[in-house]
Amino acid sequence: MRVIIDNTELRIGFKHEEFRGQWIHHRTTCTIWEILGPADPGSDIRNEVIARGVADCCALDNFKKDTGRKIALSRAIEQLVLPKEERTTIWIQYHQRAVNGNQVEQAVSAPRAE
Repeated sequence: MRVIIDNTELRIGFKHEEFRGQWIHHRTTCTIWEILGPADPGSDIRNEVIARGVADCCALDNFKKDTGRKIALSRAIEQLVLPKEERTTIWIQYHQRAVNGNQVEQAVSAPRAE
């Protein structure tokens, strides 16, 4: 997922993990990267992790991917200390994302305060 806030491109990704032991335990991690651009022309794009949120599912809970994503994303957004308009932009983009692997990245800009 890609969001542009104040001319800064952010990429948001999710990772779901399952740990097996006596109980099955699930974790969802949301990572937010700031895209810094290529270091040199023709080189790979540089990025920097600026926030990470984690949602752990208790072994006795029913794992729900969407619930884990929402909790992890909210915890990652808290670390960024953004104004409400920019947080809202991120949530709108999250809810408008395509599902089932057919994700089309669209840049959404935060409304500017005047």
